[in-house]
This record gives sequence, C-alpha cells and structure tokens, in this order.
Amino acid sequence: MTGHDHITTALRRCVSERRTLLASDSPDDGASVPTSAGTELAVPIFAGDSLWGALGVRTDDAFGLDAYDVQVLQGVADQLGAALRTAELHEELDEVHVGTAAALAAALAAKDRYTADHARSIAELAVAVGRKLGLGAGDLSDLHYGAIFHDIGKIAVPDAILNKPAALSESEFAIVREHPKVGEQILAPLPFLSGVREIVRHDHERWDGAGYPDGLRSDEIPLGARIVLVVDAYHAMCTDRPYRRALPEAEARRELVTHAGSQFDPGVVAAFLAVLDDGRSDAGAS
Repeated sequence: MTGHDHITTALRRCVSERRTLLASDSPDDGASVPTSAGTELAVPIFAGDSLWGALGVRTDDAFGLDAYDVQVLQGVADQLGAALRTAELHEELDEVHVGTAAALAAALAAKDRYTADHARSIAELAVAVGRKLGLGAGDLSDLHYGAIFHDIGKIAVPDAILNKPAALSESEFAIVREHPKVGEQILAPLPFLSGVREIVRHDHERWDGAGYPDGLRSDEIPLGARIVLVVDAYHAMCTDRPYRRALPEAEARRELVTHAGSQFDPGVVAAFLAVLDDGRSDAGAS
C-alpha cells in the first residue's frame, strides 16, 4: 500500500467514525489505522452538527506526528468548520475562503513565527510580480494564497530541525524536502484551492530541473510557483536567520541575477527586480 493509499484510508475511516485518527506503523491500542511506514493524521471538519469532510496529512520521516500536530490540525479543522457555518455552507463561498485562509495562517503561526511572518511579507511582493507579468484576478488570488501557504507543510517538520542554528545534515534536509508534499496534502480537501496547491507543491522546483519534489524544469513549473521561489529566496536572503546574518539588498539582487537561468526563471527575476525598482522610485517620489 502506498503513502497515498494510507492517507486515503485514514481519511475515509476518520469520516466514517467521525473522530480524529493518528495512525503509525507502531502497534498501539488498536485505535490507529495500521500502516507499513510513516504516520497519518486525519481530523474531521464539523460545520455545526454536520460532518463536512476531513483534513489529512502524512509524513514518512522518523519523527512521525504527535499530539502537538493533532492540536494544530484540529485548530485548523475547528476554524474551517466555524467559517463554513457562518457562510451558510456553499451560499457565501467568499466568506468560507477567508475563514479557511485565517485558519491555515493560524496553524502556520503556531508552528513557527518566522515562517508565518515571512509568508505574509512575500505575498504582497509576489502579487506585484504577478501583476507585472500580466496575470488575471483569479491567478493573482491563487498567487497570494500560494505565497501565504507555501511553507504550510513545515508544521510536520520537527522544531529541532526547523530552528537549527547550523547547516542541516543530509538526513535532516531530506525531512525538510518533504514539506511541499505535506502542504499539498493539507490543502487537498479544499477544492477551491486547487490553483494554490500546485504553487505549494512546486515552489522549490528549479528552472534547471534540480529542485524538488518532482524535478520539474523551466515552463513545466507553474508560473505562480516560479514567482514565489524568486520572492521567497530574496526575502530569505535579506532576513536574519539563526544560522546566518541577512545579506545587504544589493548583494541579494546580485544573487538573483547570478542564478537566473539555473535556479530561477530569468523572466520572473527581471519582473521582480522591476517591482523593487518601482518601489524605490515611489519611495523617492514621496
């Protein structure tokens, strides 16, 4: 049975039994869905007394999922259920979208303050780049939420790795590399976020095909993901982290230009630098 089959089984049982399931390959009290490897977490979504669906996430790393992850995903499900109830189910979908976004953002902030603040900071820049490249309103909305949630899968990464004040080991980086797929799984039950899911899954792909998780290259990578990658990299370079100091803006810009055509889409880099220049011009005019 594949990892996808395991999480599908866990979700079905969660819905059938109307309760949270935390399943692993370790024998316990029998409440778990048996697996051959990894851990699955499935949480029901209730809108009032009505069961709307379930949220699920799976990880194959050795740390697995624990009670903290249950609490975070349960908080997402509770807030989503409240949003559905307030929006009178499908009649006011815009309110549902906003409530869902708030719930997922809250889960992200609970896991890692830097990741949450970083995501909010890059969303505005990403949308500005999208406008520069001529994206329409729907694609810009997907881009905004894709930037907000691009690292939501890091809720499955242990804090010791996420906040390590030194370079990651090969095994630790292998765990981090799973977070785009985890993020996609978290968003999978929400059909109106289909455009966002592809950004979340692919924003660590590289223009030359050396990225992850699928090794896509050039135009195979969704444009929204290419935009988020550039803005994400720039903001990360310009921000202090536990393992290094922030780079000056000019040096971060040079890094983008140097890696355009290998790591980054050259057209997106050019558009992003133009957005930065526009901002500098506006600041000078004021």
